[in-house]
Amino acid sequence: MEKLRTFYYVVKLKSLTKAAEQLALTQPAVSFQIKSLEEECGTKLLTRSGKKIVPTEAGRVVFSYAEKILALIEELHLTLMNCCDPLVGKVYLGASILASTYLLPSILGQFRKLYPGIHFELKVRYASELLQLVYEGELSFVIMGEGSRINNKTFEIETLLQDKLVFVVPSDWKVLGETRLEEVLKENFILPEPVSALRKYIDRKLEELGVHIEPYIEIGNIEVVKKLVEQGFGCSILPYMSVQEEVRNGKLGICKIKDLDLTRNILLVKKQNKVLAASEELFTKFLKQQIATLDLD
Repeated sequence: MEKLRTFYYVVKLKSLTKAAEQLALTQPAVSFQIKSLEEECGTKLLTRSGKKIVPTEAGRVVFSYAEKILALIEELHLTLMNCCDPLVGKVYLGASILASTYLLPSILGQFRKLYPGIHFELKVRYASELLQLVYEGELSFVIMGEGSRINNKTFEIETLLQDKLVFVVPSDWKVLGETRLEEVLKENFILPEPVSALRKYIDRKLEELGVHIEPYIEIGNIEVVKKLVEQGFGCSILPYMSVQEEVRNGKLGICKIKDLDLTRNILLVKKQNKVLAASEELFTKFLKQQIATLDLD
């Protein structure tokens, strides 16, 4: 690599002497490196034109590659510096639809104010897709709800918080507070799509009780589910964090279902032995601190 660097500066400065000064080398050392590089390439790379040193045709080819290689090495050094500096760099993050809509926006906003030099690449997908992106190395970690099966030998899993699921009904529904499962099953259900981790979790918990729900409507967008419930199309089972505001404003009602524990973990998942960049470590620490202050009751 040092030979290429020396050759690059000799051609750029058109002088062995100036290149030696630039690189803090002696002129004989520069001459030796050029000769050694020519022997490796099997051809003459430099010639004289008056007092100037200019590249041969082969030398111009080597110079072109040397320029690209040295630029890449410089880029590598800068990237490594960014990886080690927690105040700059990039966070490669994935999030489920739930987490990206109801959990992350305010946290990202607060983080941005404190650390404007850190940028994000955020991908919002269903949990199964996110896990694949983590496995392939495109994402460093993801935030997702419990539901999809995760291979513990492949992924490292950490619980960030627990979010209770609630039976969501129109605000004028006959009974609010607590109801029995058999009463719930009489209603038309509007549920998330089967591919979502949320739906998988709901189906699994009900199957444990020997219950299967045939939805009236299946929709991938939780906001649309809430609007339909609000308009009286049916009821749903959703994370409390997704309906908290509507319940407070009186637009939706919620019930706890007797004998059915629907407390779901929100997870941070990364590949086993994955080393996060300093900026990513800083964000995950901030994320956990902010989550600890959330009011989800």
